[in-house]
Amino acid sequence: MLPPDLILHSGKIITLDASSRLAQAISVRSGHVVAVGDDAALLKDAAPTTQLIDLEGRSVLPGFFDAHPHADREGLKARGGIPIAGLHSVADIVDVVKRAAQTTPAGEWIVLMPMGEPPHEYVSRPEQLTDGRFPNRHDLDAVAPDHADSVRLGAQAYVAAGTTSLYEGHGLTPTVIRAYRENAERGALPLRMHSPISMPSAAFDDKRLLDLFYHYAGVAGGRGRGDDILRVEGINLGGHADSTVADIIAGGYPYDQWAGHFYQAMTPERFVKLGIEAARLGLRVNCVVSRDLEYALTAYEAIDREVPIRDRRWVVIHVNRASDAQIRRMKALGVIATVVPGFLWMAGDRYGLDQLGEEAIPIRRMLDGGVPVALSTDGVPYSMLWTAWEAIARWDDDGQRRLGDSQLTREEALRMAAQSGHRLTWNEDRYGSLEIGKVADMVVLAEDPLSCDLDRLKDVRVDRTFLGGRQVFGGELAGRSKRPQPAG
Repeated sequence: MLPPDLILHSGKIITLDASSRLAQAISVRSGHVVAVGDDAALLKDAAPTTQLIDLEGRSVLPGFFDAHPHADREGLKARGGIPIAGLHSVADIVDVVKRAAQTTPAGEWIVLMPMGEPPHEYVSRPEQLTDGRFPNRHDLDAVAPDHADSVRLGAQAYVAAGTTSLYEGHGLTPTVIRAYRENAERGALPLRMHSPISMPSAAFDDKRLLDLFYHYAGVAGGRGRGDDILRVEGINLGGHADSTVADIIAGGYPYDQWAGHFYQAMTPERFVKLGIEAARLGLRVNCVVSRDLEYALTAYEAIDREVPIRDRRWVVIHVNRASDAQIRRMKALGVIATVVPGFLWMAGDRYGLDQLGEEAIPIRRMLDGGVPVALSTDGVPYSMLWTAWEAIARWDDDGQRRLGDSQLTREEALRMAAQSGHRLTWNEDRYGSLEIGKVADMVVLAEDPLSCDLDRLKDVRVDRTFLGGRQVFGGELAGRSKRPQPAG
């Protein structure tokens, strides 16, 4: 029997297994949990090569899962852009980046405005530049090697918050997926990303869109393609949004909007027609339902009558309201719901949630109705601990009041923050709890999230994050523990 590679001991291991087991120590070998139990029992198996970390009473949880992060845009939101209007060559654009790198601290983003002239003369095709191509990573890295791309730095921000897995239900455009792939290939992606492909439904007619379906089905159909770090699976389609806005944004294709996906708005009839073809090709559909859950439910039911989808875990994103009857239909369809408790914080500015009061984002009723619910941050803020706190507290900061009683326990909120999302990636048997055989994605917290004051939960410090037993964030807690000496 090989010795463990890593033992975390003298802490509180919150396993989130079926029995809600608590322990003092956890052992890891080859990226998987091999033992959970008392300090003495686990430490006796340590070898000179085993890394021993004294938790000094800290808590360990499964790594958090954010079901809607926008990680690639984290940090870009708060920065302006350097104008490059009027520049028509790669060299001219790269020169702007070079000059910006000289005045931008290493490690910070250099953010540019779009190529071309606003409002309508943006550069959207490579032939619009004199070189016949767009600037690429190699052009930019040559003059700004210390100014990393938003995917890598965004991912680092998320692991610093204890998040080890992401599911981008909004879908990502091929450009952003490529950025994730390049970082993954360089070993620079410190977490797991699973994403559908965002469909340019406002820019393409049905014939072109169906052609895309057929092409993407070979990669994104079924359980998708990829590995444990990056996997592409399914599509984001539909949306009961503003068609005028969608048409304006579509005019800039192939550029995506700031959030890394294509803006979508389509009639229910078109959604059903395209959804049936997606289902026939084995493409799982994710649909944003911020304003109207009924839009997606009615379409999913119509699609299901033609091609059964009830075992395919189709997704409804941003569930902000749902009647009991709709929840029963969600369960019958086998859908997974993702919610953003953070919307409650600014309820007056989010879909009329302040008017819905206790009916807004009905997590308790969905859980009781048998609908899987995964928490997500939407990147505002990107802390899953804050999100778990808000799911419980339901605090409307605009109105300075609670929007009803969540009736959620601390453990239920933590399970939705660390465990439920793995159903989205078909991986609930591999991740989401700390028990023998599971992958050792873990977060070390400075306080006990089960017993600290509720208001402290949102601010609990993350000290370390582990991905498959490998530390991806955090410094030394107390140095390397000394190997226990035998008594006498």
